[in-house]
Amino acid sequence: MSKNFKMLICFILLFFTFSCKTETSTKQTEYINTNELLVSEEKTKKPILIILPFESKVSETTHPKVSVVKSIINGSLSTFLKTVPSFDFYEDNISNISYEDVKANYNPDIIIYGDITLKGNKRKPDAEVNIKIWNKLNDKTEEINYSTKTDADMFDTIDEMLGDIVKITLNEELKIAHINFNNFNVGNASYTLFINNKILTNITEGFNYNLKVLANREYHVKIQNNNTKKIVFDEKFLIKSGEKKDVEYSPKSTITLLMTNKLAENNYIVLINGNEINLGKPLNFPAEKNIDIIVKNKIENKSYTMKYYPSEGEEKTIYLPLERICLTETDYKISSYKSKEMNVDFGSTITNYFSENFLFQNKKSLFVEFNIIQPAWMGIELLFNESLMDWSNMNTLKLNIFGTKSQKNYLIQLEDKNEELFVYKVLDNWDGWKELSIPISKFESRSPYQKNRKSINKKIDYPLKTLQFEIFEINQPQSKSKLNLIIGEIEVTKE
Repeated sequence: MSKNFKMLICFILLFFTFSCKTETSTKQTEYINTNELLVSEEKTKKPILIILPFESKVSETTHPKVSVVKSIINGSLSTFLKTVPSFDFYEDNISNISYEDVKANYNPDIIIYGDITLKGNKRKPDAEVNIKIWNKLNDKTEEINYSTKTDADMFDTIDEMLGDIVKITLNEELKIAHINFNNFNVGNASYTLFINNKILTNITEGFNYNLKVLANREYHVKIQNNNTKKIVFDEKFLIKSGEKKDVEYSPKSTITLLMTNKLAENNYIVLINGNEINLGKPLNFPAEKNIDIIVKNKIENKSYTMKYYPSEGEEKTIYLPLERICLTETDYKISSYKSKEMNVDFGSTITNYFSENFLFQNKKSLFVEFNIIQPAWMGIELLFNESLMDWSNMNTLKLNIFGTKSQKNYLIQLEDKNEELFVYKVLDNWDGWKELSIPISKFESRSPYQKNRKSINKKIDYPLKTLQFEIFEINQPQSKSKLNLIIGEIEVTKE
């Protein structure tokens, strides 16, 4: 028999052997095409991998733990495979779409799906897991069956599943490395963790996470501040088999403290979180957490405490007043009013509440909405405890206001103990947070209107009764407009 004829016979037998194989196989069957990559990592376009939720073959009535087992297996496989740089992992929700529809309409290169059955004792059942791996390259499906207990042994079985998936799709043995995320002291901030531009999870204070990844690959880790949308951590690294890479992050800020009156600095001690600090020296602090600043007057044996909330990356000089009264939302009651001097009311309204949408120093702000139909004369008044309203030793009222560029005027009004009103006019012509620092001497006795004309002496008599914010518009009858007044911290200082 000639040599060429023998080669022809061998080729025919080899072809017949492979063409007679079924499209599915059990775990005992040899893998298809083990001599070539089913997924080439050299492709410019990464293959799209989709994992479908596994189907339950038993009801929760029969086995209540089936949903938990499903969630653990699906979650473990998805978390691992979405980080593999070789794949373009499909993340959109396709939980209610069948395998046939996904294959026909989503243009995947690999689909992983299957089903789960629980058997035996309801409290400690055994699981039978059937995994199917379809690959577009040969349009065939590998089917592998696993049996496992639903205890710690299940995670060994999940590693076995991952090994088979890596072998079938990448034609390589599973080699594991770890990225350990720890020591995340992020305070009240929250972040998003990205691995290879895929969202992995959310990060909050005390975040710790041990991420198992496929070894001998480069991983791109990014952390984004959810509030500012800034990328605060951006690093790439290659991890070899068995290696562990530690990633930790804590936001920082730099603060310098000075007294408003430099000549008086020697008379004061300043402590931050209980530790005495040097005035004028830049200090590094963890950001996104409140710090307690205590200012002590050594001569008069007086002190005050203020809280400051440094934001991430902030570099700021804070001027400390010699004395300070801070007025917080717990210190006052709010009431709204419409002036009885107006003979006509066309339906103007006032609403107020504390809003989390406009945080100042990580605290809710007072949101006041004036819906104005002219003529309009209305406002809100803040009624404080009398002990906080003796400002006789203070010089400046400081208000942190979120501007909306409405170009509308409003009045800030002090009502003294004899009901005499003192006003300061503000034009809303800025955008975002701004500190209004108003010398108390700039408040003028209101004219011509006063609540009690007999009490007028054009001198502020303490303690004050109320602090008011008022709209007074009568120029365009029945015209409609709106002002949103957003008030953060209120303080009175001696400086």
